[in-house]
Amino acid sequence: MKLVFSTNIFHRYTEQKKHFGLKILETSIFFIIFLFFCGVLYQFIATELDKNRFKMKGKLYSVGSYRLMANTSGSGKYSIVFESDIGTPIQQWNNVKEELSKDYRVFSYERNGYGWSDSSGEEMDIPGAVKDLRTALTRAGVSSPYILVGHGYGGLIITEFARKYPQEVAGIVLVDSLMEEDIKSEEFQKGILKEISKIGISRFFSYAGGIRLAHEINLLKDNEEFLKNLTDTEKDLFHSQKVTSKYYAAYYKELKELSGYDYNIQTEGILKDKFVEILTPAHKFADDEKDKAYIEQQKSLERLSSKAEQTLVERCGSYIHIDRPDAIVNAVNRIVKKVGKL
Repeated sequence: MKLVFSTNIFHRYTEQKKHFGLKILETSIFFIIFLFFCGVLYQFIATELDKNRFKMKGKLYSVGSYRLMANTSGSGKYSIVFESDIGTPIQQWNNVKEELSKDYRVFSYERNGYGWSDSSGEEMDIPGAVKDLRTALTRAGVSSPYILVGHGYGGLIITEFARKYPQEVAGIVLVDSLMEEDIKSEEFQKGILKEISKIGISRFFSYAGGIRLAHEINLLKDNEEFLKNLTDTEKDLFHSQKVTSKYYAAYYKELKELSGYDYNIQTEGILKDKFVEILTPAHKFADDEKDKAYIEQQKSLERLSSKAEQTLVERCGSYIHIDRPDAIVNAVNRIVKKVGKL
């Protein structure tokens, strides 16, 4: 009997322990869900407040089921169109736009999901970006001939645009453009997978305000290299837009486009006799051997057209349009001058 009595006590103790453990688990799960809900609410309210805090310098143009924000200024025979690298703000082109708008119509915009633009909620690829750009140009009343200026990933987009609509493009300016040869390399693909993983985690936390909170307490900082020509108000605007889930979703999807990259946009002669200016930073890595190899790699982009030419730009890094806006202005003017001689 004593054995039975002891066994019953042990059984009841075990059941109580399991019940207590289950209660703790249930409470923990409920608390996590509650925190996540509070984070989502915090993110939503803060995002809406930010929208009212800043004035949009441009207009929203429908490109289907969503809208893109675009900014136009100046006038002239040629329309200069700017295409940014992944995740960078439209305001980085301000100094170049200010100078070029004296003689040309200038157009800059925010791609699907970035800045003031809506998010389509769909996958984002280069053909889709080309389609969006052309529709936005049409809706904004910006007519050809276009001179397209693209930095980094934007260089791929404008090259594909010029290939698809050659009759509308007078020439393109590649600003330290990404190169397919590099993108398809094993080293680049390993690096992009790590970046995708990192941005994927950030994307998850952005839904519940985690990224916003991290910025507020200075745990995360922005790349000041592409923000140094922005005013304090423009920096605040970019910060407010960068902490949204919409921004991280767009960033994540464009990085995914580079993973397993299988386009052939930069094949030899693809732009035939289109004028192409290739702007390459002369000392991007501050290492003679690396810089020499990189310059040679960028020079291979001259194969795009029979009228492509590389120019080395001193005193700058990848963001030539920020460090040396005069280099962009000169490249555009060279194209206009060459076209005028035809």
